[in-house]
Amino acid sequence: MPIDNSQINALVLDFDGTITKQDTISVLASIGQIFQRRHHHSVKQPWDSVVEAYGRDFQDYTSTYVPAAVDRTSLSEELNFLRGFRDIESASFGRVGDSEIFRGMNKADFSMAGHEALRDGTVRLHDGFSEFMTCAALQKWRIYVISINWSSSFIRGVLSGFPIDKIISNEIRSDGIIVGPGILGPPSEETVLATCLDKAHALKALVAEQNLDIDNIVYFGDSVSDIECLIAVKGIIMSGGPDSSLIKTLKRTVYGCLHSDVGRKVATCRQQREYLAGSGEPECTQEDYHAFRRLRVPQKCFKCAMLDSTKLRARQLLDSMKADVDKCVAARGGAWASSREWRVASSTSNDNKHIRY
Repeated sequence: MPIDNSQINALVLDFDGTITKQDTISVLASIGQIFQRRHHHSVKQPWDSVVEAYGRDFQDYTSTYVPAAVDRTSLSEELNFLRGFRDIESASFGRVGDSEIFRGMNKADFSMAGHEALRDGTVRLHDGFSEFMTCAALQKWRIYVISINWSSSFIRGVLSGFPIDKIISNEIRSDGIIVGPGILGPPSEETVLATCLDKAHALKALVAEQNLDIDNIVYFGDSVSDIECLIAVKGIIMSGGPDSSLIKTLKRTVYGCLHSDVGRKVATCRQQREYLAGSGEPECTQEDYHAFRRLRVPQKCFKCAMLDSTKLRARQLLDSMKADVDKCVAARGGAWASSREWRVASSTSNDNKHIRY
């Protein structure tokens, strides 16, 4: 769906994977470990055990969730699945706090660490981001960041060289506990941003707080945690190829074959299969960005072309027959046979078909 630049009033960007080339949570963990060693503090829980516990929870949830991924073919089903990660993410946040890996660090520490991580190349921004921000400044677009990262101060340090109007993300208190952003209420463990729904709530709160026109906002995201924001406004997907989790999810839940347009699905066409496999373009699909926004894209596969061609020829034939009948009726003063059924020889087959009009 084309975007009119003249109507844009704000850009909202995800951080990890959208602005940066990689996820930065591991960078944050490394920063915390270095800080504790420098101050001769020991963590209560080894970092590897925190990572392993999250991995087990993730695997248990994804492997036992019903319906399974292959059976989740609608956006609503997928959103229910993604929102269910809230408990898993919250538990992981709690384990991070309990480990005390960030205990004693303040906002200035995280901001400085973010700035240094960008400077020494530990964190890398996507190619063209600086030019993009320069263009945004010339257009006088307001720039916001919404992220489920653990530290908004760290993000602020990474992006300290750019004019960001507001960063909405979690924060790490000096006791090492991760809390949510103030835009959703008093910062607490209950208000953390952890899922796609949390980010959508944050976007809604941002729109209200900044008095933005939601129809003229563009959101940039790269992961499944961005889905609800991407469909709430004008969305741009950041992806290096067809194998990203977000692209695969959208292919599975948003696209359907247009063969069903004739009343029943006759087959899964070759081009649709190639598209779903990531090796073709969505030429034979119906793209459903949202329940209220449908876009029929050009169809070019052989079966769809044949079906549309057959329907067109049938309609043209019926229109021609009706015109001939009307002429005969007019010529005979209305004295014409009352029969409304005709035997019509098919131009593409030796069989005859009954066609009614």
